Amino acid sequence: MKSVDAGKLPPNDLEAEAATLSVLMLDPGALDDVVDILKPDDMYSNSHRRIFEAILEVRGHGGTPDVVTVATHLKDNGRIGEIGGMEYLAQILNASPAVDVRRYGKIVKDKSKLRKLLALARLAIARVNAEPSVEIITDMARELADLADDREERGAVPILQALKEAVHQIKAAIDGGGISGLKTGVTDLDEMLTGLHDSDLYVFAGRPSMGKSALAFGALRHVCQADPEAGGMGFSLEMPYDQIALRLLCEEANVSVSLARSGKVQSSDWAGLLDAATRLGKLRDQLYLDSRPGVSVAQMRATTRRMQRDLDRAKKRLRFIVVDYIQLAREPRAQSREQEVAEVSRGLKEMAKEFAVPVLALAQLNRKCEERSDKRPMLSDLRDSGSIEQDADAVGFIYRDEVYNRTSADKGVAEIIISKQRNGPTGTVYAQFNGRTTAFHDLDETTRERLMSRHAEAAE
Repeated sequence: MKSVDAGKLPPNDLEAEAATLSVLMLDPGALDDVVDILKPDDMYSNSHRRIFEAILEVRGHGGTPDVVTVATHLKDNGRIGEIGGMEYLAQILNASPAVDVRRYGKIVKDKSKLRKLLALARLAIARVNAEPSVEIITDMARELADLADDREERGAVPILQALKEAVHQIKAAIDGGGISGLKTGVTDLDEMLTGLHDSDLYVFAGRPSMGKSALAFGALRHVCQADPEAGGMGFSLEMPYDQIALRLLCEEANVSVSLARSGKVQSSDWAGLLDAATRLGKLRDQLYLDSRPGVSVAQMRATTRRMQRDLDRAKKRLRFIVVDYIQLAREPRAQSREQEVAEVSRGLKEMAKEFAVPVLALAQLNRKCEERSDKRPMLSDLRDSGSIEQDADAVGFIYRDEVYNRTSADKGVAEIIISKQRNGPTGTVYAQFNGRTTAFHDLDETTRERLMSRHAEAAE
């Protein structure tokens, strides 16, 4: 039994397939060594595919998949002829035994991936004369990413390893003064969340003009400035990148955004802006912005991978991703608006896990909150929510009373309402919002204590 010439037929290794099946039927316990990496479709030979299916089905029914039970299962289901009869099953058993069945299984898996890659290439060629390039490239990027991500599952880990990781998290929290994740620059928010944690999806929502973008991109800047080896990726589907840079520049220089945009800055402000630009310019190998409208999650993933390669060359690593905002992302194959938002939300959670970094995604709210006397948002106000609440590890809302009430006693105060947190408490924290520079800061202690006391009284 020889491998078929890969120059004539798709990549394959029939000997590795037969050797793997042989040892699985001679030593049924060996199935546990390959079941996490191999699927029936990974077998090139249809006969081998059917035999592997029978092995899995016998095990699934509680049996021991040896040669007798597998043969009986194939006969009972009318499939013994599909594999070439008992003669071929006996031939499989006489194949060279796989001393290391997992190694042979990985050979079979690798050939399967090469066949899928070849199929993708042929599909791309077939589509080039019929479809726009952007659709083909986007689809291919997604398919290639999924193929690249088709790696071994982590599977079970010994309790000692799990304990080591848990202790590491506790130590990080102790060393960080209770903050084990990335800091956003807003102290009370960091304490509520214990920082932003790797692989988690954070969704912050609010009505227009509440400061969502300012909070998100301010946090992105803070993460990169706090750690010279940290890289951050910001996707803005609403504002062009130069406007984001202008806001970051004014925040860094403490200069009014409106004056900067109108060119009415004083000479001292101009000097401050130039100094701020120099400081922010030091993030040239760390902070990246993408302001293309209507991108898909697949495009975000592809862009982030390219940026990750740039970070690697600069000896830095990706730490944080911002997306502004969920409802402006697109999923071309979605059948409805709700399904589209659900696909984006799910894709962002998968992206957080893929890159093992926190993803902070912003979301728009519907108008329901403005119809209530108390206009503070709640989870039901998420527009086209779909699975946003389900996918997010934490959901926060930004509310500034002065947007609705010009005589508000809380001018310059932002409430950040954490309505869901999978691994921590919910509640409200307060921050100062500087409308001149569109920046969030910690409140002075007197104002903070006043607000916290009022909040506690309201809760009673």
